[in-house]
Amino acid sequence: MYYTGTDISKDAIEFCKKNSSFNFIQGDFIKMELPQKYDLIYSHAVVDHVYDIDAFIEKIVKNCLKYAYINSYRGYFPELLKHKMN
Repeated sequence: MYYTGTDISKDAIEFCKKNSSFNFIQGDFIKMELPQKYDLIYSHAVVDHVYDIDAFIEKIVKNCLKYAYINSYRGYFPELLKHKMN
């Protein structure tokens, strides 16, 4: 099995590279040129945070050979109205 992970965070990619033998690419997924197309592209709770949802999904479709799975937490959660991030 071959796996490539991407993240915009340099620290996250460095952590992954230290703890896994798989391939990892750091950068803005929407703007980066991926080295190949993939049988499966899986996105877990990322689409909720990107600056251009349409471009993000188009990028996944463009680089996917077979399957794309996009997990999202979008919805209305009234208890989060009081949430503050530090």
